[in-house]
Amino acid sequence: MISAGVKESMSMHTQHLVIDETWYRRLPAAKERITAGGVVLRQDDQCVYLALAREGDLPPFVLPKGGVEPDEPIEAAARREILEEVGLSDLQLIGPLGVRERLSYDKQYWVQTHYFLYTTNQKYGIPTDTPRHAAVWWFPLDALPVMLWPEQRRLIDTHRATFETVCSPPERNTPEPVDG
Repeated sequence: MISAGVKESMSMHTQHLVIDETWYRRLPAAKERITAGGVVLRQDDQCVYLALAREGDLPPFVLPKGGVEPDEPIEAAARREILEEVGLSDLQLIGPLGVRERLSYDKQYWVQTHYFLYTTNQKYGIPTDTPRHAAVWWFPLDALPVMLWPEQRRLIDTHRATFETVCSPPERNTPEPVDG
């Protein structure tokens, strides 16, 4: 694992709340909340890395995402949240990945998160939301850590082949040798 700005600490190995199927059942009193975020990939040699964030002191990792401000375009909100949570700003939009729904951590909101796929060459980032986020954490796509939200892991697993294709270097057309 490559981490910029934060070293792994013992607090990462503490117990955390287990997210089960109850987070995916809408409660009648839950208010709607629209959020946006992204899967950010970086190619380094032959390895594809995925940028993840940590929510405060919670040990599991998450995709960077958060609330959409009034009148803010959804994709712009995804870029802003990525900057706030992992400090990455040099993002190339590949396209939308879809919407995932669940209850918020406190189960007060029914959250609809719009996810986008981005690539970057930016290795280091300094989150702008420093009270809650300290670094960008890069993990190889084939060696991801425990994630807090199961639907985020399913999103990654569903699009894994696309991620590998997006990050693979283009094939070069090598000219045939000419006998002469």
